[in-house]
Parts: sequence; structure tokens; C-alpha cells
Amino acid sequence: MKWSVKKIINFETGGLWQEGYAQFGFHDPEGNVYFANYHEHWVAKWNGEEIEWSLGPKEPEQSRKHYPADMMNPSYVTRLPAGEALIVSGGTRKVFRFDPVKEALDLFIDAEKLGLQDIGNCEYDGDGNLWINEITGSRVWKLDPAGRLLKVFGEGEDRFGWIYDLRRGPNGHIYVLDSTGFSVKKIDIHTGQIDRIAGNGESGYSGDGEMRSARHSGAVPKLILTGCGRFPSMSREIYL
Repeated sequence: MKWSVKKIINFETGGLWQEGYAQFGFHDPEGNVYFANYHEHWVAKWNGEEIEWSLGPKEPEQSRKHYPADMMNPSYVTRLPAGEALIVSGGTRKVFRFDPVKEALDLFIDAEKLGLQDIGNCEYDGDGNLWINEITGSRVWKLDPAGRLLKVFGEGEDRFGWIYDLRRGPNGHIYVLDSTGFSVKKIDIHTGQIDRIAGNGESGYSGDGEMRSARHSGAVPKLILTGCGRFPSMSREIYL
């Protein structure tokens, strides 16, 4: 297959939308696209032609509708089954919920009050419960759909290293990128069992042709889940 450039992703400070996109891009199962500008503290939904709506203390250029929001360093966006967007404000350790139909924005989770050291991603599972990872706190928090704490993973025997990424898989289970533990782990949402599915806990690369659980894995910052559940791997990213 011959590859060609379709769009240029712009990571430069002050770049216009005509020249590229924001630092973090997300899409949900329905195909909606969201951008999170970490340094300018806003998030937006992109409809393919323009910014449909945006949130944050600063309004981005070309936004059709902007809603002021006291967020800092947004780092993750996901969409709940009911249609609301969840936005992680990593700089304030908060998760906001935005309903674009009702045009309502509210503080959904205050991670600092819950006792989280920091906050990474916020995802929901196949049962509708929410999962949040602490990056340097090395724990995973499970909450019910109303934001009430159900369980904390990563204490006792099943410990994690720094967790740079957390994702919901096509089977509804939760996959954790244990970056300083040099592995990817799956949390069964029904039983709570934690299994290592990639990496052997040691840094390095042992080459192709072995079982995934036997391979070394370098410290990687990103976990990407494909809809079909395949597991190719790259030097700085892990794909599922």
C-alpha cells in the first residue's frame, strides 16, 4: 500500500485552524471528533467543516458556539452513551460533563476531593461505570454512572507503575498502560481480575515472533485500541 499525506497535524503554538489541529484529538464510537488544546485550555467538537461547539476560558477561532468553562490543561474527552461529553481538566483535577442538547455544563467529578493524586483519562465501560487513572498515583478508580466510588485498583498485590493511558476496549473491558511497569494490563469489568496481556515487566525489545506476554516493552506514553481488537505494536505506542 502506498501512503500519502491527507492532513497535516499542527503542534506549533499559535497555529491557525487552517494550518492544522489541536494537540489532542479524540473520536467516539459514533464517529464524532473532539479536540483538546492542552496549552490554551479549551476543548471543541469538530463536525468536519467547523467547530460545532467549544468549552474553556478562551474561545478558539472559528467556533460556532462557545461556552465559558473554568478548566485548565484539558487532556481527555469521551462521550457517554446518553450523548454528554466528559472532559478531563488535568490542571484542576476535575471532570466536567457537558450536554450539548441542553447546553448544560456541570462539574461531574472532583478528583481532589476523592483523594486522587492526579488524573489521566476518564472512560466508561460496557456496564456504564466510569474509570479514572492516576498517572503518578498509579491507581485506577471505578465509579458508578453517578460518580460515586465503587472500587480502587492498584493497591495490595495488583500494583501498577505510572499509568500514562487507560482505554475501553471493543469488548467493554478496561485496558491500562502500565508505563513504568513495561506492560499492558486488562481489568475485567465483571470480576475485577487484572491480567497482563503484553510486556513482561522489563524494559527493552525482544523482537517479533514471541508471545506478547513474553516480549519486552519500552516505556510508552500511549495506548491505541482498534475496533477489531488486533494487537500490533510500535516503538513509542502500543496498539490493541
